[in-house]
Amino acid sequence: MHQPFRIVVRLTNVRGDKAAGSKTFIEEIVPAGKIEIAVWTSADRVYVVPGNTELPF
Repeated sequence: MHQPFRIVVRLTNVRGDKAAGSKTFIEEIVPAGKIEIAVWTSADRVYVVPGNTELPF
């Protein structure tokens, strides 16, 4: 998503199967593992929200 002066990448971990009859009900959070994203632009910093944890880039 483009916003003034920044690009926002939103990742959501959703199970494809139905949990307790509904996709919106999550019984257990399963780690996604290593994720790589390519964005062709320059950046001063890359970080996780919430928490402002810096990511290597």
